[in-house]
Amino acid sequence: SYNCLVDPPVGIINEDASSAINTASPAIIDGSITNGQAIFSDNVWIRGKIVNASEITFAPNKYAILDSDIQGTSITANQAILIINNEHLAIDGNVTAQDLNLDLATNQLTYSGGGIAHLTGDPHIRTIYDSTRLAGGTINIMTGGQFDFSNINQLVIDLVVKPDASQIPAGTSYPLILSNNSSGNNLKLDATKVTVNTYG
Repeated sequence: SYNCLVDPPVGIINEDASSAINTASPAIIDGSITNGQAIFSDNVWIRGKIVNASEITFAPNKYAILDSDIQGTSITANQAILIINNEHLAIDGNVTAQDLNLDLATNQLTYSGGGIAHLTGDPHIRTIYDSTRLAGGTINIMTGGQFDFSNINQLVIDLVVKPDASQIPAGTSYPLILSNNSSGNNLKLDATKVTVNTYG
């Protein structure tokens, strides 16, 4: 659980936006956002979809809990803390993110085709591996999309194993980032710049 929103929340937005939404305080957004801009300047819990936005901006050093797919021409998440809160969730659009914190838990994040995710600085990915199901959180890069880690300093992966790491058979592999491209050229990542911390 995350105690990132005030209780009760300051703002609850439930509407379709044709122009812009700019949340200056913590907010829960129950409805979908369609078209226009979505700028989140504080902690936010987004329960509905964001569709066809021209710009989506997440606040630095603030939480954004995502329950549904988001789609935008330009998505900025510098120093943001993105929490994937749906078993299957898709992000579509060009992403710029410096020092991103991405929490997958056991969920699958699909990066749809047609965009490039530029990650820089020191991104962190937290994932949970379920030792009973032999499965964990994943990033699934679709054909036409690209995850570009070529300008990072270091990618830190925090791998939490639950409930019991001793249940995992020897030789078990866990692909955290999947490239749905036969050539694999939609993932740019230098393995020497990856640090994996294991817990559990």
